[in-house]
Amino acid sequence: MTTWHDASGNGRDASQANAIKLPQLQSATPLPGTGAALEWVQFSPGTGLGHTDGQDLDVDLSFLTNSDYTIVALVSRYGDTWLSNNQEGNYFIGAGVLTSQNNSLPYGALHAGWYTDTDFRFSEFGNDADANVPPNPVGSWQAQLVTCRFSKQNGRTIYLDGNLAAFVSDTTPLNAADQGAVGRGFLNDHASNQFSGGIAELLVYSEALGDVDRAAVESFLRTKWQAP
Repeated sequence: MTTWHDASGNGRDASQANAIKLPQLQSATPLPGTGAALEWVQFSPGTGLGHTDGQDLDVDLSFLTNSDYTIVALVSRYGDTWLSNNQEGNYFIGAGVLTSQNNSLPYGALHAGWYTDTDFRFSEFGNDADANVPPNPVGSWQAQLVTCRFSKQNGRTIYLDGNLAAFVSDTTPLNAADQGAVGRGFLNDHASNQFSGGIAELLVYSEALGDVDRAAVESFLRTKWQAP
C-alpha cells in the first residue's frame, strides 16, 4: 500500500513513494491474535545493511512537539530471526533523527515498540518507560493492545492490554518530531528501528487521554478487532 489515509480529517496521511519500502495490505486472513475479518497492514524490517530497506510509511507527527499526546495501537509483532539475533529495535511508530554524531540528543527521538524480545519501550530518547513482556519465539505472532501516554504534568505511561505496565515521572516533552513514520522508530544511521509485524489500527491524539476515555478507546478497538 502506498497510502494509509488519516481518518481524523486533519489530512495527515501516512504514505511511501519508494516501491521497495511499501508495506503490504492484508485482507485474506485476520491479523494474527485477532478474530475480525478486517484489513490490516504488514511490515517487514528488510534485509539490507542496518535494515534501511525495511517497510514503513512517512507521516507528519510534528503536532506532537511540545505537546501532551496519546498513542493507541492494536499491533501484532512477528518473531523475526534478525530481530531475535540482534534484539534491538522493533518499533511501530517513531520520529526524529539520531546519527553517530548526535546519538545523545535527548527528547528528539520518539519510538514506541519492542526494544528487546522481552522489553516494550516508549521513549523520546530520554528517561525511557520500559515494560516487561513475554518472549515471542521466531515465527510466532504476539498481538498487543498498546497505549502510550505522555503528559507534561504527570509523565510517561504504558498500558498493555488495558493494564498499567510502566510509568516514569519525567515530564519533558518532545522538542522535535520531524521524519515521522509508521513502521519504524526514529531514523538511525547505525542500527535498525524497523517494525516486524502487523498493525490493525493506530490512533494518535494531541492530548493525554484520561483513564475513562483511554479505557473507552481500548474497549472499542478490542471489540472491533475481536482481540483478547
